[in-house]
Amino acid sequence: MLESCPACAELLDVTGFEPFTKVICPKCEQETRVKRQLGKYYLERRHAIGGMSVVFVAEDTTLDRKVAVKVLNEKYSSDETRAAAFESEARLTAAVNHPNIVRIFTVGRDYDRFYLVMELIEGQNFEMMMSKRGALPEDEVLDIALQVAEGLRAANEAGVLHRDVKPGNILFTKDGRAKLVDFGLALITQGGSAQAEEVWATPYYVPPEALEKGEEDFRSDLYAFGATLYHALYGKPPFESTTNATQVLKRAKQTIPRLKKVAPWLSDHTCEAVDRMMAYQPKHRWKSYDEAISILKKARKEAGDSDAQVIHGSARARRRRRRGQSLSFMGGVAALTLAIGGIFFFTKPWKKKDAEPPRSIVEAKPTETKAEEEQFSQEKRRAEAWDSAHSAVAAKDYSSAYDQLITLSESDEQEVATLAFYRIVALLNLYLGNQSARAAEEISQLSKQFNALPKETPGRKKLIKLIETLALSGPIQTNRFSDSPSSIADWTSLLAISLKLWDQGRFSQASELFSQISEAQAQEDHPWFQIYQDQLIHYQHDAALLQKIAQAGRPTDLQETEKQIIEVENAMRQLKTEGRASYTLESRLIRLARIHKGFQLRPYHQPNLTWEELLSVTKQSAQLGNFKKTRGLLTNEVAQSHPEALVAWNYLLTQATAFLVDFHEQGSWTVTAQNGKVMTVHQSHQDGIINTEQELVTWGELSPASLLVAHQKLKNAELLTQHEIAFAWLTGQTDEAETMADELAAKDETFAEKWREVVIGLSQ
Repeated sequence: MLESCPACAELLDVTGFEPFTKVICPKCEQETRVKRQLGKYYLERRHAIGGMSVVFVAEDTTLDRKVAVKVLNEKYSSDETRAAAFESEARLTAAVNHPNIVRIFTVGRDYDRFYLVMELIEGQNFEMMMSKRGALPEDEVLDIALQVAEGLRAANEAGVLHRDVKPGNILFTKDGRAKLVDFGLALITQGGSAQAEEVWATPYYVPPEALEKGEEDFRSDLYAFGATLYHALYGKPPFESTTNATQVLKRAKQTIPRLKKVAPWLSDHTCEAVDRMMAYQPKHRWKSYDEAISILKKARKEAGDSDAQVIHGSARARRRRRRGQSLSFMGGVAALTLAIGGIFFFTKPWKKKDAEPPRSIVEAKPTETKAEEEQFSQEKRRAEAWDSAHSAVAAKDYSSAYDQLITLSESDEQEVATLAFYRIVALLNLYLGNQSARAAEEISQLSKQFNALPKETPGRKKLIKLIETLALSGPIQTNRFSDSPSSIADWTSLLAISLKLWDQGRFSQASELFSQISEAQAQEDHPWFQIYQDQLIHYQHDAALLQKIAQAGRPTDLQETEKQIIEVENAMRQLKTEGRASYTLESRLIRLARIHKGFQLRPYHQPNLTWEELLSVTKQSAQLGNFKKTRGLLTNEVAQSHPEALVAWNYLLTQATAFLVDFHEQGSWTVTAQNGKVMTVHQSHQDGIINTEQELVTWGELSPASLLVAHQKLKNAELLTQHEIAFAWLTGQTDEAETMADELAAKDETFAEKWREVVIGLSQ
């Protein structure tokens, strides 16, 4: 199976590749997608990836509309059971005609892959909504629940069990309509129930009876639906589980707390609706969808009359962030000025003891007053918390360290300078913990705080300069910060910049700073900083690995590519940090894999082809319009051993090449692409045409029939007709070619004799 590179028209053998695979042309190194045309559907981009299939956004070239094309993976395409289930999904989904069920248009097979074409839903799914927002407002969830319940009722009335109701299978259209998708596990009910041979479902939502492969009916879908609503309303799944063991899951489902207990802000009817959907025994669930929908409507009315507010983890986190944002304004302007001038960025170290971060557990000392005793207790607690946070850093539990440092920064008992310092150190742990997105959020908040400081605040300019540096997405000039760091604040700031550089993939710059920071003597007065210096050893180790990989140039052949792939895989196993280093090597590995495919793509590099195999490759190449390159396929010894066939093929390829050259003299003309798009040609090119948008469209991407029609509008001459006959024959338009050949042979005896030789040669 051959395709041509859209950039240079190099012939590529794509037989063994998945649809929409990205490969690198071995000639021009242009990345391109192969196998993008499935029937009349042109794949444009990936939309979603599942365990058994991939969904693409595609263009229906006949009806000129966007659709979703679900393609069964290679692993399952050869599995008769999976292929049958795939076709069954289309049949069962199509059997349910309801606005809250995704529509199925057709089923097909191409490249030995089954695919089904369905309505394209461009909006987000329920799972994405929950992950972004946590627990959702009750009225919003109930509006969605009523729509999904109507869809499930329609499926039940059609005798279909969905068997995989979960947040990820509830999509939303642009106008907010909920649509139930993915009937891949669905069953036709017999007498109201059915029994599956396998359990393929998500543990949080799968009904208990399905775990034992027992009989299932509409109440099984009702259970999964209830578990989905529980998750949406509470903000967490009904239970936590790290295993798929049947007995463990059954016990977990038997001990799920009532919804009212975990989410007391919800209305009684909502909790009743969900709890009864999730009853462990099917007989205790709602007896029909009508009952379930009725209680959901009551709950929706009750929720609409309620002023209850959702309270969950993300809300508490937002409150904590708001409290943290106010730290720069505690203590009044005088204390704030002292803090910024005394602690930050290339100024002298702290002068006041209680303006420093704690160094270790405070030793007991005599106290004279209750106030002194309370102050001592507070200092001890802070020091213990500080040491605990850095024990977590040493153990690489950066998330815990961040949380503890943020808690320290929320204290009202210390100077603003110290509290702000806690925030900077907490920021280090976001970078160390590979949480660059959260680090960016933190930097954004700090930027707002520091820009709000009075202009006369000492050190304000340097402070803003650093925060702006950390907010940069482009290059960072490190020489402005690393000339003469002296205080612990200087070194901490420099460490933050070095980790930012690493996160940007600027490994060389980061490594230079790591070496400088590792040699710093700041730990003499602040031993906690030694813990961070120890972490840099791992980064320097990985920097050396990355440098070695970067020194390898682009491989020049298949063997060199395979060698580099092995080297990258070994480097990945040796990494001591997570995040950017791993991402960089993975990207390198992906590119090498594509280059490796590229070297395997050239069919004429395949040794020991038989005449039949060479003929098959030649025909496929010619159908793509690669006439010059096709002639190159016929230069080996196998082709030379078939002289009559070689003469016939050379004649056809020479004439067809001239057919394309004829267009060079043509003015503005129109042509139709393989995907049905009509375009105006600005000029022709040896590899294709240049359209009015100045895009190169290769000959193989154009409709051969359309090209033939366009060519016939040129000056009608016998020579041009020979060009057309050859082109039509090679591009599969054999009926047209034979008709034109018969007509020309009746008028031209020389051509008639030549055409007899061609026909005889092609039969060899």
